[in-house]
Amino acid sequence: MFPPIGAIIIGPCPQCNEYVVIFCGQCLAVDKKILNSGQRKAIEEHLFMVLSDFIRDRVEDITNDIVGSENSASSEQNDSTNLPSKRKTAITESDFMHFVQSELNSVDDPQAFRDIFKKNDH
Repeated sequence: MFPPIGAIIIGPCPQCNEYVVIFCGQCLAVDKKILNSGQRKAIEEHLFMVLSDFIRDRVEDITNDIVGSENSASSEQNDSTNLPSKRKTAITESDFMHFVQSELNSVDDPQAFRDIFKKNDH
């Protein structure tokens, strides 16, 4: 079973035991001290900051794609406006079926977690 779209999952990283947030398929580092402080306002502000930084980066990528597309369509004169996209391609039905058939059972495996998220330093 998959978490609902837009779910925010908070838990310990199996590699370092610090807290991470899983949001939109990304592993984001959070401050364990703040989350354990018991101070509702501080926790909310910290989570909002972590998530808003992530969303700001995604919006910037989209904006760069839009501006780059518009500029290249209207004028080929300035190549610096055609910034490369950081977005990944859409998940295909074939990708989904491969995941369900061969990778879904390893979701709770700590080694599989490390393999998937090892590129993210936290």
